[in-house]
Amino acid sequence: APCEATHPRKQAFLDAMRAAHYPVVEGGGMVWVYLGARAQPPAFPQFEFNNLPPGHVHVRRAVLHYNWLQGLEAHLDAPHLAVLHQSNVRTFAKRLDGDSSLALDNVAPLMETENTAYGMREAAIRDMPDGTLYARMRHLILPCFTLVPSAASSPRSGRAIVPIDDEHTAEWYFLYRQDRPISAEEIDAQWTGAAEDDDNFAANLGSVDNLWHQDRDAMNKGHWSGLTRCIPFEDFIVSTSMGVRMDRSREHLGPSDAVLVHARKALLDALDAFEKGAAPPWQSADIDFGAIRAGTAILRQGEDWRKAI
Repeated sequence: APCEATHPRKQAFLDAMRAAHYPVVEGGGMVWVYLGARAQPPAFPQFEFNNLPPGHVHVRRAVLHYNWLQGLEAHLDAPHLAVLHQSNVRTFAKRLDGDSSLALDNVAPLMETENTAYGMREAAIRDMPDGTLYARMRHLILPCFTLVPSAASSPRSGRAIVPIDDEHTAEWYFLYRQDRPISAEEIDAQWTGAAEDDDNFAANLGSVDNLWHQDRDAMNKGHWSGLTRCIPFEDFIVSTSMGVRMDRSREHLGPSDAVLVHARKALLDALDAFEKGAAPPWQSADIDFGAIRAGTAILRQGEDWRKAI
C-alpha cells in the first residue's frame, strides 16, 4: 500500500507477510498446479502427451453441474458406448475413430479388470460375428484420470475429472498424436456442435428447460438419443439429468457394472487409508505414467488382452 512505502517499519511488515504458493509444472499445453497440503507433493503424472511438441496435443475443458464421481463413472462405463452413443458412433467412427463402430455388433461386453499400482486397467471384450474378439482397453489412474481406448490409426485420448466443489466438476479432455500434429479435421470431428470456448466447451450444453437441445425429429428418423452434437455432450447430459449428487443407495448393479464396483472399492480403500494417516497406494508407488496407454485390438479366442497394448 502507498501508505506503507516509506514507513520506518516497512521491512518488518514485509517480512511478516506470507503468500500462498504452490508447485507448478508445465506440460501438454497446460499448467499443472499441486494444491495439496503435503510438504512433498506426489509424483507428477508425466503422461506421454505431456512431452509432445506443440500442435500434437489439443486440450479443452468443460464445466458441468454435477458431482465429480458422476463424471468419473461415466467415463468408466464401457458398455454404454453401444447404447447411448450408438447413433453418433456411426458418424464418429467414420471421421475419427476407425473401429469404435465394432462395439455396435455386441452391446453386452464381458468386463474384466485388473489392479495396478496407479488404480486399475480394464477391458470390454466383445464376441464378434466372425469369431474374433473386439477388446477396448482403458486405464483408471486414480483419483481422477482415465485414458480412453481408440484405434491405432486414430488420435489417443485422455480425461481428467476434477471437482470444483461438491456440485460442480471440470472435465479436461486431451486429444493427442505422437506421430504428427493433430489435424483440423480430427479436432472438428471431436468437437462438432460444442461451444467455441476452450475453457468451457459445454457452455452451450443447455438444460432441462430446453431438453438440452434434444432433436425429436432426428429421433423419429432413427437417432437413438436425439442428442446430435459431439459425443461428450451425451455423457454430460445423462450425468446432469441424474441431479447434482446421485443417490447410489438404491442402485441395482449388474455384471456390466464391474468396473464401477472395482473403482468405488479402490476409492473407499483410499479413504480408509487416509483416516489411518496413510497415503493412498497410488501416491506411494513408483509409476511410469508415460508407459500407460489405452487402445483397442482384434484378438483370437483365448488371446490375453493384457498383452495387446
